[in-house]
Amino acid sequence: MKFPQALCLLPLLSLAAGPLHAQETAPAPAATDGGDKLVRIQVEWIEVEALQMTELLREGAASDTALRESVQKLIEDRDATLVETTLVTARSGQRAKVESIHEHIYPTEFQAPKVINPEEEKGSKTVLILPHPTAFETRNLGVTLEVDPVLGADGKTIDLNLAPELVYLVGEQSWAEYEGDLGTSSTRSPSIYTAKTTTQVATTDGEYCLLSAQSPQNVETGMTDGSRKLMAFVRVDVVSVSPPVK
Repeated sequence: MKFPQALCLLPLLSLAAGPLHAQETAPAPAATDGGDKLVRIQVEWIEVEALQMTELLREGAASDTALRESVQKLIEDRDATLVETTLVTARSGQRAKVESIHEHIYPTEFQAPKVINPEEEKGSKTVLILPHPTAFETRNLGVTLEVDPVLGADGKTIDLNLAPELVYLVGEQSWAEYEGDLGTSSTRSPSIYTAKTTTQVATTDGEYCLLSAQSPQNVETGMTDGSRKLMAFVRVDVVSVSPPVK
């Protein structure tokens, strides 16, 4: 009579112990912080004809690195132009920023003109207070790269959150002009052309990634030139800071 009762307790003991495979599951690997490695980010802007870029993409390169090699041949043949290159090295998980800029300061608000002429006083002189700026703003002209790199646990995959930017001063626009016996005045504001990409991509050590293709400015008119394209490439290299093993 006691033996059957012991058999009835076996299923209860198995349920209390839980499934066997749950105890054998390996823990997930911890993410690396890249403590002994740095991440070097290089961004290039290459200007090509729109038809050339379309043809390269239509052919379908095996990778963006192969596409960059095809574009390099165009540069060597003078069919493409390397417009700008910028580079910054950072730690994994740390924001980095590099700038090659000119700070352009321009007025944004103006005091209205005023005429002072007391008509009740004979012989009084008319005075004109011309419009003058009361507030200013600064715009960075040149190239700026801001990036947040995160190195993966394998030490080769890199996640990038970046915003490369090219900014040009095209000219100035005149909003009001005054010229007379009492003086001259001009109210102007700058015309600025910007080519900026804000994106998040994943790439691997030593490989290129095509970030975007944008229309550059026409240097003669300052307007968008749809016949040409700016191809923005990024390349990331993982750099070890540990001393070599002898």
